[in-house]
Amino acid sequence: MNKIKIDNWKSFYISEIFYTEKKGKNIQVPTGAMISKKSLEDGTTPRVTVSNFNNGITGYYSDLSDKNYRVYENFISVSFLGTVFYQSNKASLDMKVHCLKPIKHNLNLYTATFLVNIIKKAISNFAYQDQLSSTVLPNLIIKLPIKNNEPDWEYMEYYMKNIMQESQQNIEKLSKVKTIKNKIDTRKWKSFKIGKLFENIIKPPVLHTKEVTENFNGIPYVVRTKFDNGIKYNVEKKPQMKPSPAGTISFGAENATFFYQEREYVSGRDIYYIDTRHLTKYACLFMVTCLQTITEKYPYNYGMFPELVKKEEIKLPVNKNGEPDWEYMENYMKKVFQKAENNLSLLNIKY
Repeated sequence: MNKIKIDNWKSFYISEIFYTEKKGKNIQVPTGAMISKKSLEDGTTPRVTVSNFNNGITGYYSDLSDKNYRVYENFISVSFLGTVFYQSNKASLDMKVHCLKPIKHNLNLYTATFLVNIIKKAISNFAYQDQLSSTVLPNLIIKLPIKNNEPDWEYMEYYMKNIMQESQQNIEKLSKVKTIKNKIDTRKWKSFKIGKLFENIIKPPVLHTKEVTENFNGIPYVVRTKFDNGIKYNVEKKPQMKPSPAGTISFGAENATFFYQEREYVSGRDIYYIDTRHLTKYACLFMVTCLQTITEKYPYNYGMFPELVKKEEIKLPVNKNGEPDWEYMENYMKKVFQKAENNLSLLNIKY
């Protein structure tokens, strides 16, 4: 794809393109009053917060009749921290999350994706303390392609269709890359009881959701999920917190999954960690794969607690002394990463 030319683009205020607090009766950009989390009940409507993960969605709840419970459909969500996502379906907004809907255009996947990237670029220089309030956002300036001095929606759609088609072709190209897959010979590997390998399986302090404050620039908040390395979102680091150390392997008693945590973190209910700080990152990533072989024994209603984990056995490569060969594990994972980088380079993607 040729580099996009913006010489003939025009600058617009957000309020000129989208419904905002000062323009339009049906769509409101303001944050609205606080809806207590206790008022929310499990349901099917996604709730968009300031999170930078999972399209900003952190849960699914029933709709409320409360006038301050803001529900919209087919719009762009922008949080006061600068997280921007396209919400194609109906979703409710948490406090300090704005709703943007174009005044003269119904969004589709292509035009919305184009605008999301434009808005992200426009707010990229905002620092945390700046905050995109309901008075700041309408006056934000974005540049857009034009036709007859108005935003050229056809061009935006055409451009993004080409981008997505090119991306799909690159993905297909990657899937066809011929890689040499040497099957690992595990016949000489040895079984080890996890409790013998790692004596320190720790239960860190529990922090419930209401005890943490989401902060894009904070530290990871690890919970019982199989996604995003177990991280729900980043939270503000407070003096009274006792974070779990970086370089450890976390796991949840429910939704049993092991993750290597490269940064210090805090965690929610039934999260534990194996102290692997004496191992390298690559050896730990190898270990995560080996540890994951035991999780199929632990469905959601049968907790994978530390005392049970310690009794489990996993197979590992060994050195000439019959001990875990950490050096082999490290080198093996380095090769895996290098091979992945080589394959990606074959795509020859230009940024």
